[in-house]
Amino acid sequence: MPSDFCKSINCFSLGCIFFLFIAFTVFFEQDKVTTLTCERMTRINCQLTHANEWKSSVETYSIEEFRGAKFYFNRGGDYYAVILLTNYGELPYTFYYPFQSEAQKIVDKINTFISNSQEELVTVTQDRSISLNLAAAICFIFGVFGLGLTLYSYISTLP
Repeated sequence: MPSDFCKSINCFSLGCIFFLFIAFTVFFEQDKVTTLTCERMTRINCQLTHANEWKSSVETYSIEEFRGAKFYFNRGGDYYAVILLTNYGELPYTFYYPFQSEAQKIVDKINTFISNSQEELVTVTQDRSISLNLAAAICFIFGVFGLGLTLYSYISTLP
């Protein structure tokens, strides 16, 4: 068995294992569904929920803590992030959008609710579960298929 063949098989195998690693990382991503719900009773109560298939976390903010939202353009990633503002600073990249108009619409919706005492409820939900699960499935298929080819190639070269 030529030495170059073993090197190429090993490199290909590492690439396939990398695809499997990416698949599991993306599948278990924490923030697949992010929801911000603010309701006006006697005070404004806002809940920020991050969820995936396995768990969810909820953060609660009152009017004294929650100040609104702004958007930020990430030049390296070419996306617009909606950043929620609190007295303690900014909550990092809560919602992600490919277009400025989408991000600005969400920012306006949140800030209008905060400034207009006549509005009773605002809800913003971003569900990225379908696209992330699809990406994970594609990476998983490439990884398993590639490892299967590697195993087949290795077995077929045995005497």
